Amino acid sequence: MERRRKFEQTARSQIKTAGNAISVCSAGACPPFDSRGLRGRRLCAQGVGQGASPRATGLLLGFLKGQRGQSMVEMALVMPVLLLLLLGMADFSIGIYQYNAVSNVAREGARYASARDHEPLSASDLSGPASNPRSNAAAIQAATQRAAGLDLSRLTVTVTPDTDWVARSTPGQLVACEATFGFRPATSFVPWTLTLRSRTVMLIE
Repeated sequence: MERRRKFEQTARSQIKTAGNAISVCSAGACPPFDSRGLRGRRLCAQGVGQGASPRATGLLLGFLKGQRGQSMVEMALVMPVLLLLLLGMADFSIGIYQYNAVSNVAREGARYASARDHEPLSASDLSGPASNPRSNAAAIQAATQRAAGLDLSRLTVTVTPDTDWVARSTPGQLVACEATFGFRPATSFVPWTLTLRSRTVMLIE
């Protein structure tokens, strides 16, 4: 134990001596000693001559290489966390964009259905095809045209009232359009779906 303690003291002293010998050459005359370990710093010949033995220099370089290895391990531990945060931010931004698109769909459907020119005159008008501008299908078609950047296979749009054509055509009554969309994170390692929902209610003109 005593011999080991003396060896550790001697090693610390020599490392300190070699550390004091490291300096930046003012005139650039000294060549690089170890550009990787010393990161561009130079070992002046004058400093080495003042007492830095080759053994001390080797110990110092080993110490610097150990620091470099420690930095690589720390980077390997931190990098997955940083990547996870970046991917989460990307998914969050995509989700906000798609929710705004769903809101636009619901707003456009309610606006179309509440217009006077689109009020059904009979039950057949209300349940007619999209080619009939007074039908709910036409309102849904107009709404989906606002679905910029959305997968229409995951988009559902409904307009109410969907059976009472009188309520749908009476001024002062309410008409509602609801849009739902299945949001799937693009960077998720586990497949899952989050339902984005928006509902807009307007007065019939």
